[in-house]
Amino acid sequence: MPVVLGTSMIILFTSKDDLLGQLLSHKIFVKIGLISFSLYLIHHPVFAFIRIYDFDNKLNFLIPTSLFLIFPLSYMTWKYIEVPTRLKFRDNYSFYNPINLLLITLIAFSIIFYFVVKKTNGLNLKNTDILEQQLLTLDIIKEGSYTEENFTNNLLKEFDDSELPNVLIIGDSFAMDFVNMIFENNLIDEKAEISTFYISRSCGNLYLDKNEISKFISQTNLKRCKDQNRFYNKKLLKILNQADYVFF
Repeated sequence: MPVVLGTSMIILFTSKDDLLGQLLSHKIFVKIGLISFSLYLIHHPVFAFIRIYDFDNKLNFLIPTSLFLIFPLSYMTWKYIEVPTRLKFRDNYSFYNPINLLLITLIAFSIIFYFVVKKTNGLNLKNTDILEQQLLTLDIIKEGSYTEENFTNNLLKEFDDSELPNVLIIGDSFAMDFVNMIFENNLIDEKAEISTFYISRSCGNLYLDKNEISKFISQTNLKRCKDQNRFYNKKLLKILNQADYVFF
């Protein structure tokens, strides 16, 4: 809201004769305004890839450096895609062109769908007594613990002396989902021994020596990760040595 109000005040009270108006009329700012839509579209995927590549925020120079990629890409997108498309659409504009008819159809369908949903209380076309009864008897705490249950039941579980392969899974909630997928699809029944160990992503998955983790973990997370006592665990080391396969 403050940004919208500030922008509105600039538009209403700034003229080309005052200092702010002259500054905003400079060709650099005008060009940035022209490519602003392309900037908006391009910057997000670039920043997303940077966050994936540098999830511990150690390479702080990547964001400012990426601007040297984002601005040229945005300019080329504006010049060679946006402008030609806009000019072609303007020169061949007709109210009855297929794009307009498609938009009108979608808008009409959205309006009709809104009133249908509102009239039927969210497309509640069937008797919901059974659903309401299920909701009333739902144990939220029990249902919510499902995600962790299989993972927790196998936490640091020692492998049996059997011929089955020993599988160790290390990780956070993604590892829990992976374990649930294995059990739900019966991929592990009488085929392997499972053991699990939890370490959050921000604390690293396989750094086992507390004296070494400072090299790999950001200062923001370092104290919290050390306090979790997950990096040096004798039982984990034993299970690691016994494991045939390790997923992390």
